[in-house]
Amino acid sequence: GVGASVLADSLVHADTDVSALSGEPVDVFWDYDMKRSTALHAGILIKPSERFRIGAAFRSALFHHLVAYSTTRVNILGVVTEYRVRIDAVNWYSPMQAALGAVYETAAFSWAADVTWYNWSDYPGYYNKVEILEAPGSGLMTGAQAPDPRFKDTVTPRVGMEWRIAEQWALRLGYAFNMTPAPLPSRRYDVLDCDRHTITVGAGAEVGSESWPLGIDFALQVHLLQRRRVLRSVEPRELVFGGAVIDAGLTLMYRF
Repeated sequence: GVGASVLADSLVHADTDVSALSGEPVDVFWDYDMKRSTALHAGILIKPSERFRIGAAFRSALFHHLVAYSTTRVNILGVVTEYRVRIDAVNWYSPMQAALGAVYETAAFSWAADVTWYNWSDYPGYYNKVEILEAPGSGLMTGAQAPDPRFKDTVTPRVGMEWRIAEQWALRLGYAFNMTPAPLPSRRYDVLDCDRHTITVGAGAEVGSESWPLGIDFALQVHLLQRRRVLRSVEPRELVFGGAVIDAGLTLMYRF
């Protein structure tokens, strides 16, 4: 199968005229434009037997790209000074990824495993990039140079199983290891992120009657963030971070 996800990139123009010492109001003009940003999806499913299935999937990067141009003109007693700035930001970034997985089923059990590669090394950064295009000083002023985020590609393995105790009841268990793409904090920037162990338990049941076929599913997920300790030559000289996150969910279904 093939498909696509569509977001919208943003292009903003802001023009501001300031007539200093004249008593005239500041004039601001905004222009906002949106352009399509598309991520491609592709997948394949192979069934060597009724009990065994293999699948592979690919998706290109998906994110929102904001580019903003700001032009400010200041008129002081007839002398006009113009400042032009470009701001570049990437938000809601999800990297290009490829996955390979398999499922094996018996009468009472289903076993599943997959591995996903994430192309985090192409991540442009989590900060706004500011470039001064034109300003007083004949080029002496320059924009702030954003550092390379130096993210690395990651691989996430996952395993899971379902045990069908009876025709109406099932228990589930899963585990995943999520590598952090972020480097250790340094003098230039701090990205506090950890490797993560994810453990999931769940249960499902078919309840109701033939005329009202209802289903209920419960899941509990615990994310254990592997503790990291960093010693640095700048303040703060020691960074310690980690912890745990707990998610719980309940789903009710009506089948028709």
